[in-house]
Amino acid sequence: MSNYVLVSIIIPVYNAEEYLPKCIDSIRSQTYENIEIICINDGSEDKSQVILERYLKLDSRIKVFTQENRGVSSARNLGISKMRGKYVMFVDSDDWLDKNACERAVSEAEQYSADVVLWPYKREYSGTCKETYLFEENKIIWTEDRISELHRRMVGLVGKELAEPHRGDAAATVWGKLYKSTIVQRVQFVDTNEIGTAEDSLYNIIAFDTVRRAVYISNVFYHYRKNNKTSMTHSYKRELIMQWKQLYYLIWQHLREMNASSIYYEALNNRICSGIMGLGLNLVEDNNMTARKKIQELRKILSVSYYDRALKKLPFTYLPIHWKVFYFCSKYKMAISLYLVLCIMNCMRGR
Repeated sequence: MSNYVLVSIIIPVYNAEEYLPKCIDSIRSQTYENIEIICINDGSEDKSQVILERYLKLDSRIKVFTQENRGVSSARNLGISKMRGKYVMFVDSDDWLDKNACERAVSEAEQYSADVVLWPYKREYSGTCKETYLFEENKIIWTEDRISELHRRMVGLVGKELAEPHRGDAAATVWGKLYKSTIVQRVQFVDTNEIGTAEDSLYNIIAFDTVRRAVYISNVFYHYRKNNKTSMTHSYKRELIMQWKQLYYLIWQHLREMNASSIYYEALNNRICSGIMGLGLNLVEDNNMTARKKIQELRKILSVSYYDRALKKLPFTYLPIHWKVFYFCSKYKMAISLYLVLCIMNCMRGR
C-alpha cells in the first residue's frame, strides 16, 4: 500500500541493551516505511544510550530523547509530546514486531476510519512461545452503537466472558494497538509508583471513552518477551496492594464521571477479584522467598477489605473449575490451599 500517512512508534527504553537491537531492527524493517521511531531513554545505566546513538546514525527516522529515570509512564508521555504521526504505536524495548504489522494496521484503520486497531500477541519464553488471542472471532468491527462493549471490556469481564478469565487484561495493553494520535493526545499515563504495573489498563479505560470506531484483526503481530529477568513483573511487589487500591479508585472515579451503567461497575468488581490472581502469581514467581513466607503474604492479601467485599459479589457460574477452586480458597481465606492452587496455575501457564 502507499505509505502516505506518518506513523509514530514510541519505545520507552530502560536498561535494555540485551534486547534493544532486535526491537529496533524489527521496526526499521517494517514494510510500511513512513514511520518515525521515537526512543525515550529513561535514565538507563547500561549501554542502551550507546546503542540508540548508533541507530541514530543508521536511520534518519529514529529520534532519541533522554530523561532522568522517571518510569515507563513518564517516558511514554514524553514520546507522545514529541510525535507527529496521524497514528501511533507503543512498543516495549524488549519486545518486537512482525515486519508487516504497521502496514496491515494502517490499512485497516484507513479502510474503516477506525480510531484504534488491535491484534493478538505471542508470549515469548526461552525456547517456546504461546499465542494469546483477545477474542474468538477472526475480525470484529465496533461502530459507535457497539463501541461501549469494547470500552467496558477494558474495565473487566462480565457474564459468559468469565469462562475465559485468562483473557481478562489481554486487550488492555497499549502495545499491540494502532491508535489515532488524536485519541492518544487526550490522555496521560499515570505514574506506576502511584498505581503499580497497571498503567496500560487505566490509560485505555480513559482513552476508549473517546473511541468511536475500532477494529480487531486476529493476526499475531506483536511478540511479548516473557524471559526478561530484569522485568519488574518477575519479583514480588508488596506495594502493589495499596497501589492497586488507588488504581481501582481512579477507575471508579472515572466511571462516575462518565455516568457509567451498572455493567461497568460489575466489570470493575470482577477486575478487583482478578487482582488477587495477579498478586498471587507475582508472589509464587518470586524465587527469593520461602513457601512459608509466601503463604504469610497470601494471608495479608486475603485480609484486605476491598478484596473481601469484591469476592462476595463475584459470580462463580461461568468460571472454569480451577478458577472456582481458586476463588473459593480466596473467599474463605484458605491461604495454604490457595498457595498450592497458584503453584499449579503458574505451571499451567507455561512458567
